[in-house]
Amino acid sequence: MNHNKYDGTIHPEVWVRQIRLSFYDQNNEKIKNEQEIVDYCKLLIHPSIKISSETNSFVGLINDLKLDASYDAFKKSIKKNLQELKFNYIIDKDDKSLKFLNNFKRLCYEGEITEFGERKRLLLNALSKGSLQHSLIDNKFDKINSMEELFKYFYESLLDEPKTVKNGSYITLKHVATGKYLSICDDTYDKYEGGSVYLIILLTTLYIL
Repeated sequence: MNHNKYDGTIHPEVWVRQIRLSFYDQNNEKIKNEQEIVDYCKLLIHPSIKISSETNSFVGLINDLKLDASYDAFKKSIKKNLQELKFNYIIDKDDKSLKFLNNFKRLCYEGEITEFGERKRLLLNALSKGSLQHSLIDNKFDKINSMEELFKYFYESLLDEPKTVKNGSYITLKHVATGKYLSICDDTYDKYEGGSVYLIILLTTLYIL
């Protein structure tokens, strides 16, 4: 078996789980007991990381690894990755939304981001400002009380995204009574209060083709 050595660049629980899983491989005829696997893991840990000689369990081994200074550095690097994480619907589309959320959950777990308010802020920061995803979650920020609700609103925004009309979009208006399509005059306004860009449609400027 060829196992990765532990040098502080992977979450201790993830690393120990990988080692344990390899010993349960269906081709491995002789499954070792916990003490034997722990002793084997100790040989794979970099000498600069101190492990108690009395450690003889998976839980104890993980706790020893978390006590090392390298683990604090690891968590800080994970949090930095979370702060730099971005999701853009226009680029990523639906096929990457699940991957984005799974990655977000993984990073929160490995970085030990347990406070829900911080998780909400990190997810909001990952969404493009002005996007439907950002607007929906930002508007309901104080009312969202769980990761389930947070992800629910995220997915709802993805379903509503194709229905939104953005600046530069082409739309067709149909007169209900006549069944004819409507057009808009050339008088448009690019600027509105505050300098924001809007597409303003006034009923008085619509003409029936």
